[in-house]
Amino acid sequence: MKIRVADAAKMLQVSEQCVRIGLQRQIFDFGVAIKNNSKYKYVIYPEPLRKAVGDDIFNEFCPKN
Repeated sequence: MKIRVADAAKMLQVSEQCVRIGLQRQIFDFGVAIKNNSKYKYVIYPEPLRKAVGDDIFNEFCPKN
């Protein structure tokens, strides 16, 4: 399952920029920011994010099929 920065931001009720900076500075433990030249790629891990926001909020944005 791929989780976009925008969806993680909505779950956490913060801006997308907040999520990006938090991942870049290793403040959030639910993903990583990978720098390639001058651009970043963000990888958000579902289970740690679920733990951070709770099952109800996570399932609202990422329903099980």
